[in-house]
Amino acid sequence: MIERTPSRYAERLFDAVDAAADRGFWITGDGRYTELTDHVLGLVGTLIAADDTTSDEELAYVIEMAKPFQPQEPTKGETAQIVRKAARKADLARVPDYFKAVVQTDKATTGRTAGDVIWCLRELGLGVIAADNQSDPREVEWLTKHLGVLRQFAEGEGLRLAGEPSDAVATDAARATAAPGEPRPVDQAALDALMEKLHALVGLARVKEEVETLTNLIRVRAMRRAKELPSAPMSLHMVFMGNPGTGKTTVARVLAEIFRALGVLSRGHLTETDRSGLVAGYVGQTALKVAEVVERALGGVLFIDEAYALTTSRGSTDFGFEAVDSLVKLMEDHRDDLVVIVAGYPRPMREFVRSNPGLESRFNRYIEFADYSPEELRAIFDKLCGEGAYTLTKDASDAADRLFHAMHEDRDHTFANGRAVRNLFERTVAQQANRIAREADPSKEVLCALETVDLEKAAAQMQAERALEKGDDAEADAMLGMDADGDGGGGNGDGHGDSDGEDTVEAAFR
Repeated sequence: MIERTPSRYAERLFDAVDAAADRGFWITGDGRYTELTDHVLGLVGTLIAADDTTSDEELAYVIEMAKPFQPQEPTKGETAQIVRKAARKADLARVPDYFKAVVQTDKATTGRTAGDVIWCLRELGLGVIAADNQSDPREVEWLTKHLGVLRQFAEGEGLRLAGEPSDAVATDAARATAAPGEPRPVDQAALDALMEKLHALVGLARVKEEVETLTNLIRVRAMRRAKELPSAPMSLHMVFMGNPGTGKTTVARVLAEIFRALGVLSRGHLTETDRSGLVAGYVGQTALKVAEVVERALGGVLFIDEAYALTTSRGSTDFGFEAVDSLVKLMEDHRDDLVVIVAGYPRPMREFVRSNPGLESRFNRYIEFADYSPEELRAIFDKLCGEGAYTLTKDASDAADRLFHAMHEDRDHTFANGRAVRNLFERTVAQQANRIAREADPSKEVLCALETVDLEKAAAQMQAERALEKGDDAEADAMLGMDADGDGGGGNGDGHGDSDGEDTVEAAFR
């Protein structure tokens, strides 16, 4: 089992370098540990310098970390000089060469050492952040960003990183949260599984970084409480801003479970609502309605979609502002076991938060969900295909690339992102069913293959509906005519399309 001490984390990092050297991916000899040592000291030195002070507690942590590798224990003054020098040379945007060697070793041996390295660096970083009386949120943000650089490199090389090592015991943060008077300990295994689930989502790089930073902040607070150090108040209520289908609800659901694993919430469930679930039509009923929703959400996350609809009008028959007033009071009453996330388009959400001083003081964490790129839209479609055991033919795959670029280029603020991709996938599968249903005994390959004509007809249907929503009957008729032709509006009837029909897919979204 791994002993959770700074020196043991350092030993494990040295073991990773040894393994890479033994496999021929890293240098041997006395210099093999130089870059690792510079990297670790540069990282902890940067974190120590974030608040412009170097405390005795931080230096004691570094001395403990390096104890197994020092023939003579340095003084605190010598240690301070070492870490300052290392911090000045540190480049946290760079992937160290030794880590690249560890990744190559994992690829050759199907090992899990790269994940171990990231985990040990995280624990060392969080440990030094929590060591003294000063706490600066930038420390956690810088640590999270650097670990994200390493993770991105490893995953880009095809590795799937594990969470906590299988031979680990309770973390420092877990022990801190399990201290007397703290009824909800950290469930580290669940936390690591949930973070892996979060990182497996397509895209959302900035969102993942924000969630990881928040998670690390909560862990540091737990570690500081265990040492009876002060911690500044921290609101966990959040504003999710973005267009439809960008993963806001999915992330909120994962975040609710993460908060339970961290011991912040007792149940970790997600309760979804909107204006209709909070506002009643008669005087006195809205407050009761809000109270009922909050009661269901206690112990978890209350997710209010299009929250700005509560404050878009003020009149004698509109009780949206009453709902907001009631919500603010209940958020304060249940601040220890309720997190509220409000979501919607960016500009209206900012106006919503400004509409009530109580909201402004409680919602100070904004997370923006960007539209998916064409490549990410395609990745979502491929994921749906994989889950359903469908494959695109070569021609259909090329058509899909063109389609998703067209969808992205033609999008406006109503573009449904991932939701639009799921809609397209379901319609494509339906078109395939129409195409092959009359075959007496289709082969497995036929049942699994999605062809260009299936994609074209599905895209045409979606664009027709979009045109009808905009009141463009002529465009809708044109798209529906394309669908009814049976050849995708230029194909040769065999599902592949001829050269004049290659732009049919793009046309369906222009």
